[in-house]
Amino acid sequence: LKKFLWSQFFWSPDRPTEDVLAEYASYYLCPEVAGDAVRLFHLLEESHPRSNWRVRNLAPADEAWALAEAIDARLPTWARTSWRWRLLYVRAAIDRVLKSNRHVTAEARSALQPLCDEIVRLYHAQNTFIRPAPLPTPKDTANLALDRPVRASSTHPECAGSERMLTNGILAQ
Repeated sequence: LKKFLWSQFFWSPDRPTEDVLAEYASYYLCPEVAGDAVRLFHLLEESHPRSNWRVRNLAPADEAWALAEAIDARLPTWARTSWRWRLLYVRAAIDRVLKSNRHVTAEARSALQPLCDEIVRLYHAQNTFIRPAPLPTPKDTANLALDRPVRASSTHPECAGSERMLTNGILAQ
């Protein structure tokens, strides 16, 4: 999608982004789902900023998943099985799993593994070193501070007389 966008912007820089996205969806998916697909592209873009498995904004995940499911049901077989669609669909599925399993659980790992395996297959990367980020380790859900900002001050015992060091904004692990 990104390559398609950039090539279109170089070809016709004044063309609205929405038109370019709709053309992509019409050609690579099918014209009947173009409007919904453009909405899905925007939702996935909203949840894109991430660091490995920590996603900054999973608010659009439920809507993106519902839209992906609805689009998938309306696609012809050739489009439903295409790598372009599968990458979008898998991405929506990953965000749904991450949102529904706020704390990384064994259930989340078992749901994410086949999605990561599909990405590897889609990229034909089975025999390469390229892999999705390692799946997150399940966290101790008994930790009441888990994923909450921590405010703590401490003085290192080997640094007698030193100033106290204050740490803010670190998420408990």
